[in-house]
Amino acid sequence: MRIRVRHETSYRFSEPVLLETHRIRLRPRADPGIRIESYSLEVTPACARRWHLDAVGNAVASCVFEGPAFALDVRASADVETTARDPYDFLLDAGAVEIPVRFDPDDAQALVVCRARRRPHPDPIGELAARVLGASGPGTVAFVGALCREVHGLVRSEKRVDGSARPPRRTLTLGHGACRDVTVLLADALRSVGLPARFTSGWFAAPGAPEEPDLHAWTEVYLPGAGWRGFDATTGLAVDERYVPLAASVRPAGAAPVTGTFRGSAKATLTSRLSIREVLVGEEPT
Repeated sequence: MRIRVRHETSYRFSEPVLLETHRIRLRPRADPGIRIESYSLEVTPACARRWHLDAVGNAVASCVFEGPAFALDVRASADVETTARDPYDFLLDAGAVEIPVRFDPDDAQALVVCRARRRPHPDPIGELAARVLGASGPGTVAFVGALCREVHGLVRSEKRVDGSARPPRRTLTLGHGACRDVTVLLADALRSVGLPARFTSGWFAAPGAPEEPDLHAWTEVYLPGAGWRGFDATTGLAVDERYVPLAASVRPAGAAPVTGTFRGSAKATLTSRLSIREVLVGEEPT
């Protein structure tokens, strides 16, 4: 399918500030199933901008500003084509078919940070994963899918504009959370059985989407032979062609669309607007 996105993030300051270097992660990530037909990024006030790939391969625009500013506006526009695909169309390595998964030594070393977690006592997240594993059996694919559905069933989806992702135990206790909250919860549950997991942010062309959708988040799990595979605990489903990933990180902050600070005592107000729709046959990129 072809997806058209218009994403605007605006900061307004109560008095002039000096903007420090800001990093923007709003370019679709390189993916075999995604082709970028057009893309633009506009930043106001004017800045010196440089693109680079960060340590895990996210495209990041570093913006350096000069002079005082009353506002910061970031506008990303993209037309992307995604390939219709079966999210379960992959072949696992022999050592990955069942839990616990066996990793190639080099991969294991590279994935250490994505497998690490605190093991509190009691550990309700680990207990949740163990319960699902006992019910689904040791098959890795069946377990991951069942765990995603279980988290979806336990945590009611809510819209929460402000604030960082909640700790996974807090989300499980509350029984409700935003997409970033359930993403962190699912990642922690996957890590509890030794599977590498990370936080992914992006655009989701949901059927029957609200008039003002938000940036979405979902969990990616690394499966030897299949690579990084997305699972969305907000919907309880595996990620398919409706998703456009922008950035991934072991921590939510590393996948944030805009990060940066300013010098000054001003109060800042943030607003965001996002438009996502399927492009009809015959429409041209704009």
